[in-house]
Amino acid sequence: MSDELQTTIWGLVVFLPLALNLATHRRVDAVGLSGLLVLIWTLSRLFWLFDSPPGSMEWYAPVDFIAGVTCFTVWKQGRQFWKLALTATFATQVALHTAFWAAWTQLGGWGGGFEADTLLWRYVALNNLLFVMQIVCAISPGGRHVAVRTIARVSGRLRRYRHAGAR
Repeated sequence: MSDELQTTIWGLVVFLPLALNLATHRRVDAVGLSGLLVLIWTLSRLFWLFDSPPGSMEWYAPVDFIAGVTCFTVWKQGRQFWKLALTATFATQVALHTAFWAAWTQLGGWGGGFEADTLLWRYVALNNLLFVMQIVCAISPGGRHVAVRTIARVSGRLRRYRHAGAR
């Protein structure tokens, strides 16, 4: 898969929570935190324009730290599980960034051989997995709304169908 196609897919996926939360008229915290993910993804694309990996990833830790603090603050104002889970994913990412940079320096960076290259790709894979988890957390308010409405509508139709067949 080409880099351009991957970037396009990630871009579409990261906008999904924002679009769903806006479309279902979710509270401002759901819209704001899903918008925060769009902002973070956009920043990461900008970092990649100016430097190649892993140099472009040096700013990930402070950005994710600020995002984690923001999520925690929002969670304290209205305690919902998805906000706390989102906070936990950011905290995990900050720990991942810290561990990666400590090991990367120890291995000597790009000149560090197979171990350094393997470390970089594992780091990217884990970071992407955590980002997917963040997208799932951010989509949950709008997704839950859609699921509840869909179930209510389907069960209402099933009840009408069952009552109509009983005559």
